[in-house]
Amino acid sequence: MYIRLAEKRDCLDLWKWRNDYKAVMNSISRSVVPYQSHSKWFNRLINKTDAEIFIAYDKKEKNKIGMVRFERKLRKVSEVSININPHFRGKGLGREFLSRSIATFFKSKPGFVVKARVLIKNHRSKRLFKSCGFGVSSVRDKIVHYTLKGGSNGDK
Repeated sequence: MYIRLAEKRDCLDLWKWRNDYKAVMNSISRSVVPYQSHSKWFNRLINKTDAEIFIAYDKKEKNKIGMVRFERKLRKVSEVSININPHFRGKGLGREFLSRSIATFFKSKPGFVVKARVLIKNHRSKRLFKSCGFGVSSVRDKIVHYTLKGGSNGDK
């Protein structure tokens, strides 16, 4: 698995993954996103200094595996989100990808706290975040809130 920062050429793939049926059902917003809205969001995000989107892919970038997004919400707090290409879901790649993305994020932003939100019924994502060192900080409105402090992921 190789990881790089997202580029404009990734916009369409991320939109397709976001609107995949399982992704929509496990999304907090639970809505399909029109391409024009997604494109504006994506282009704004890849040009922000307080956001990063990582893309994982296999050899020679023939197949994109997924994306991990970090977006700053407070001074030293960022929110993380992950979405795996539907063709690669259930193959155990999410843990390695998320762990490596977190390690890269914390190297450039020591002392940050990373938060994640997961629907209470999304058992795969809950297991994923726990396996990467996140702890439950609260459960509200059928959403589990996770927190990971910089350096506490054991540099997985």
